[in-house]
Amino acid sequence: FRTFSERPLGFAINFKFENGHRRALSYADLVDAEYNPDLGGIILEGIGKRVTIYGINLESVYEQILDHEIGEITERHAPEHLMASVAKAGDPYVRELMWERI
Repeated sequence: FRTFSERPLGFAINFKFENGHRRALSYADLVDAEYNPDLGGIILEGIGKRVTIYGINLESVYEQILDHEIGEITERHAPEHLMASVAKAGDPYVRELMWERI
């Protein structure tokens, strides 16, 4: 994750998909944010779009989004045995990003 360290508020979150595609969600367009541990992720709704962030240990990421501190989120697909070690360490890990038009 890349955070904004030199300015108090970020302009947008840049989502980097594993296939090389990128999409950005402006903080100004962010209408609703939800952290849902049962789903295993974060749901962000903007004007005409929804971004779902699936992963583990995402509560701190959610809190940083609320404070406009996250500048970039990168999707990573790792084997299950590697995800277990990440979960044990308590580090946030994004396994899938889903971008939808609503």
